[in-house]
Amino acid sequence: MATTAFVQVQQELAATYRLLADRPGSAELGRRLHRLTVAAFYHPCWAGRRPTAPLLPPRRVHDRA
Repeated sequence: MATTAFVQVQQELAATYRLLADRPGSAELGRRLHRLTVAAFYHPCWAGRRPTAPLLPPRRVHDRA
C-alpha cells in the first residue's frame, strides 16, 4: 500500500538523520538523505497538495542573527 511505503520512507529518513548526527559529513548518508527526502516529497499521498511557494534553501548555522 502507498501509505505503508510513505511511513517506511519517513522511518528511514529519521534513522538516516540519527546516523548523520553520529557521522557528520558522510557523503553516503547525505546522498541517502537526499534520495529519501525526494521520495517523501514526491510521494503520491501528496498529489495535488504540494506547496505552491518555492522551497527556501536550508540556512547555515552562521546565517542566524
